[in-house]
Amino acid sequence: GGFHLLVGQQASLRYRTMTPLPKRRALLALSAAVAMSPASSLRHSRWASGATRFHELQSYSFRDFLADFGRAYEEGSEEFTLRERLFNQHHQEMVDFESGPTRSWRMGINHFMDYTEPEKRWLLGYTGARTRRAIAVDLESSSHRAPLPSQFFAATPNTHLMNIVRDQGSCGSCWAQAATSTLEGQVEATPGIVDALAKLHNASNTSGIPKIPTLSSQTMVSCVSNPRHCGGRGGCEGATVELAYDPSLVFAE
Repeated sequence: GGFHLLVGQQASLRYRTMTPLPKRRALLALSAAVAMSPASSLRHSRWASGATRFHELQSYSFRDFLADFGRAYEEGSEEFTLRERLFNQHHQEMVDFESGPTRSWRMGINHFMDYTEPEKRWLLGYTGARTRRAIAVDLESSSHRAPLPSQFFAATPNTHLMNIVRDQGSCGSCWAQAATSTLEGQVEATPGIVDALAKLHNASNTSGIPKIPTLSSQTMVSCVSNPRHCGGRGGCEGATVELAYDPSLVFAE
């Protein structure tokens, strides 16, 4: 497997503390990025918008997969046989996983179900900078230490943006996908932002503002400048999350 779709069991799982943005600043930052549909992201769909029901997963067939993902293999050909075998193998892995112990994440159907291992590895190519200088960080121990629990689990219910499973395809834009997901997490961590954008959507009577205010990773890929070739040459050839944040910070000032 390795390329199965991961879907948050409770819509969003957070293992870090987010510092909410001030409401006005967050709205200003979002005005530059919201309402864009990124071509490089797998958006809301039957399999990406929530956890796949187990009985639906069990009954999902190779022919369902061909129809859902537009495959046109010639029945009876060697390729059809190969792809069907790969699908069945991955499908069984998912069924076995979903019928096992409860975990904090789910498996679901996606377009990698009929990929060979070399085809998967081809998607993992890295074209950015191969070396980076270490950054020294001074750590200061606190005299006010609180006891830490042996386990910590935090789930944010009723969230929407963290359910988005992004697919950068053959574009080397992991930096943009990561930055967009982080900013969307900040949006939902900031009280009132999603509600305010939903009101704008309802008042606009147009499709210009989506009901669920997703951010555009494609905007970052297309517009973020990378003159010093940090992490790559920019766009689909690589950049850094820090560069991706710059336009949002400008609009938030």
